[in-house]
Amino acid sequence: MADLEVLYFDDLVQQRNQYEPLWKSILLRTSERADIRYDPALPGLAAKLQSRPHIVIVDNVIEETDADGKKEVLSNEGARFIAEHKRLHPDTIFVLHTGKDFSILQLGQRIPNPDIIVTKDYMRIEGYQAYVAEQLRSRINRLPLDIVEDGARHVDPAQRAIVKSLVEQVVYDLLPSAGDKPWTMARLTKLSGGYSGAVVFRLDLTGGAAGSSVPTVLKLGPSLQIEREITAFQRFAKWYLPHDMRVDIVGKGSVGTQSALCYAFALGSQDKVEPLSEALRRGKKSVDPVVKQLFQSQRQGWYIAIESDARSSILDYFSNLEEYPFVKDEWRDTCFEKSLTAICERDGIKLDKRDSRLRFGGHEVDEIRRAFGRLPEVKVPMCICHGDLNANNIFHSAKRAGIALIDFEQTGIHHVFRDFISFESSVRSLFQPVKAPVLPLGDLVDLERALLQDVDTNVSASPVLEELQKIRRAAFERFPHADRAIYTASLALHLWKLLGFRDNNKSQWHASGERHLTSGLAAALGSLG
Repeated sequence: MADLEVLYFDDLVQQRNQYEPLWKSILLRTSERADIRYDPALPGLAAKLQSRPHIVIVDNVIEETDADGKKEVLSNEGARFIAEHKRLHPDTIFVLHTGKDFSILQLGQRIPNPDIIVTKDYMRIEGYQAYVAEQLRSRINRLPLDIVEDGARHVDPAQRAIVKSLVEQVVYDLLPSAGDKPWTMARLTKLSGGYSGAVVFRLDLTGGAAGSSVPTVLKLGPSLQIEREITAFQRFAKWYLPHDMRVDIVGKGSVGTQSALCYAFALGSQDKVEPLSEALRRGKKSVDPVVKQLFQSQRQGWYIAIESDARSSILDYFSNLEEYPFVKDEWRDTCFEKSLTAICERDGIKLDKRDSRLRFGGHEVDEIRRAFGRLPEVKVPMCICHGDLNANNIFHSAKRAGIALIDFEQTGIHHVFRDFISFESSVRSLFQPVKAPVLPLGDLVDLERALLQDVDTNVSASPVLEELQKIRRAAFERFPHADRAIYTASLALHLWKLLGFRDNNKSQWHASGERHLTSGLAAALGSLG
């Protein structure tokens, strides 16, 4: 069973022997078990703070002996120490242990103040011990847990204490009341995804009287990112998605610049719950549930067009989006050319580059900004949508019907085809059909261009395009009046952006992933002229 971790500083052994038993009595009223570690020097105590203890008790007065053996009493050193370190350790309760002559004026000079001030003179009084224990319980926001990782370790050892604190805060939010301690161990299993500085785990709680919990999803990431996600969830997911299709935020925690968010959802049972990306990697056709339950459903408030009379060029609209800055153009163009070169070499196709145009196998593609510049002005209809609907953010159960979505940081109002494009691109990079033929690049681009021109064209030669066809049909049925040039342009930009991560993400793509990302971009650019 995990202990309440307590650091206790007192530089005088005699005082420590006098008060440590009293502190043990108080702490046992606070928690069933407490591990008290003693340090006789403030520098040593400061080093131990990196372990993120639950409680730190600091004596306010210390004695120093100079070279001549003369003792000097230094008052308010404990208050100074707390003021110096509390900002960096908001997840720790700081207790100032002082005499009854301590002046409240000292608090105004040293900020931030201790969480609790405990007077030595009253500690033997039973009622005072009960009062201090109650004050500690009311301020604790972490459930002491043992943290175990399944498989390879994905938590940086230097960050392990912070992760432990975040998990303990998240789980504390799950408790019906502060006195409950249903679990003693948290098991973390790394899940697919975790881009943009975030890491995603499956979180299972075990031990204690309650047995095992249902699985939840734990996301660790930068605090600003987590806060944006919570805000977007409250505004656009909580009241727009059915309860059986979305997650609930059941806990959160924060330590400085790092935060955690815990999701529980309708699929959270003892059945196998996993991201849809895992099923795609195994070659399982997984598009139908998303199309039927999300894109074609009338049960949610997403994917309802917000019409506008304003018209703009497609180039201007997409160029103003944060994810397509001009500063990344050269790198993304280079990555696309590298992918195209590698595939052409494998297929025995000659690739030429003249006047910034790439020519291969009877096809010619221009730079993306120049291709966009030839497009007309159109109305760009908007709607509420997920904003990052890749397969890592869609969960399903192996034994139960249904899907559930996570990761709402980008959720909000976007162009109507954004989610369809994100999901299509994810299927391209991850889906590996079993025993599927590898089409030559030229033939694949021909088929891709035909599908862009006619969504009902026969694409049976490619199992991947058969799945993509379902997504596009759903998009055009949902938004029949939206200009399809928006879909083609958005597809080109999104695939271009993904190929910009080529050197980082190739290990996560299947063998055909790069081929289908590249063929899709080449076809879209060719269709745009």
